Amino acid sequence: MIKRSILSSDDQKQIHEIWKKSNKKLILIGQHESDIKLQLSLIPLIGQADVAILVENTSNLQHFQKLVHCIDRTLAVISEDELESFAPDLLITLGGAVISKKIKAYFRKHKPKDNWRVGNYLFEEDTFQSLTKSFSCAASDFFDFVARLEHTPESNFGAKWKQKDFIAQEFHQQFLEKLHWSDLKAFELILDSVPADANLHMGNSSVVRYCQLFNPVQSTKYYSNRGVSGIDGSTSTAAGFAAVTRDKLNVVISGDVSFFYDSNALWNNYLHENLKIIVINNGGGGIFQILEGSNSVKQKDYFYSPYQAEISKLCEAFHVTHLLAENEIELESQLNQLFLMESKRPVLLEVKTFSQNNSGVLKNYFDFLRDSR
Repeated sequence: MIKRSILSSDDQKQIHEIWKKSNKKLILIGQHESDIKLQLSLIPLIGQADVAILVENTSNLQHFQKLVHCIDRTLAVISEDELESFAPDLLITLGGAVISKKIKAYFRKHKPKDNWRVGNYLFEEDTFQSLTKSFSCAASDFFDFVARLEHTPESNFGAKWKQKDFIAQEFHQQFLEKLHWSDLKAFELILDSVPADANLHMGNSSVVRYCQLFNPVQSTKYYSNRGVSGIDGSTSTAAGFAAVTRDKLNVVISGDVSFFYDSNALWNNYLHENLKIIVINNGGGGIFQILEGSNSVKQKDYFYSPYQAEISKLCEAFHVTHLLAENEIELESQLNQLFLMESKRPVLLEVKTFSQNNSGVLKNYFDFLRDSR
């Protein structure tokens, strides 16, 4: 149950004063359970000209198209000369972990005048090193109060952010139309095929970052073991979730190393046909080819995790049906098989991309967004 607190009169006065004088307001929402009260409280602010709202798929606010959902690709189309103008006067954050390293670096460099943390969860967390005030209360109560304040917007800050989001989405589609077989192409096909109303469990490293590049599906709920940022336990968490949501399809997308680390998730008696597993086999440790910094150190070769184990053999040991795709045509066919196959046990689809320069493709993707702006 969400703890509810009433804002004091002093808090209300401070909120009103700073809200009124801040011409550029930005609300950033991290990992969050689906929350209808929060959704309703944000509706009056979504159309307010001087308010930008940025979310990630793990925020589970995919119902609102007017929000900025894909932060990294949106930041990529903002030029160096424009960056300062997109920084808020007032930054309001809530929810759990924020995945985007780019937005963290951006706000740490372009610090807001005021930074508020709202909610009962980690309400003293200072991710952006600029925290000025925490409000320990339900976020929906906070935004209900803010929405009632008399205020005349004096900027189009929210529209500026959304315009960049639209531009990034257009360039994103242009790049995908010419994209060859790779991790990024695989994610495009996979995310397009996940059935409506599914629970989508995203692996904690490269998987969750790739997923943030694609618009969320309105009927899908998004989950990931963010926080400690390790790769352990992604499949186990999804398996447990699926065991108590038998009426829902639960889809896991995992990296190969993460899957091997947590393969004992399949060693229990509570797995059923509502659990579908997709493993991206890119040769092990692909995340370290993606993250900035890891490629610049002498020990980079020790970050990667090549292995000799075979996913098909693990599936055989645990009585899990194994499917395999090694190119775009096979993946489209096997995705249909994965979701239509009748089975009393989980089904696993292995997607092999390790022969491709996946980190190079992702670099080319962001270069394309920057060069097209």
